[in-house]
Amino acid sequence: MKVAGFIFAATLAACAGVKAQGIYTCIDAKGSKRTSDRPIPECSDREQRVLGKDGTLKRIEPPTMTPNERAEQEAAKRKEADERACAAAAGRTRGDKQASGASAPVGGQPSVNCAINSKASSPG
Repeated sequence: MKVAGFIFAATLAACAGVKAQGIYTCIDAKGSKRTSDRPIPECSDREQRVLGKDGTLKRIEPPTMTPNERAEQEAAKRKEADERACAAAAGRTRGDKQASGASAPVGGQPSVNCAINSKASSPG
């Protein structure tokens, strides 16, 4: 019986520590206002407002990215990392100590040819 009481008390304490993140509201595709205590699946393609217990705006959750949007974002991050790596490689060849502090992808080499990138990005 003591074990059951201990388990009950531990469960009660754990539940007391869990606080609601807020009240999620949005206007769905049909124009109806939806409200929930968790993110609203019907509004995943639009922003959701998260309100506090008193109704004040805590934050705005952006729409969930589609797989294509996520792929575009990852490609942009890879391109930025490659550009930093090319700048770091150029700094090492010139002996520029400031540029050599940039981070490079694993192995210290960019995943693309820096010479091709610099020609493609230069005007003219």
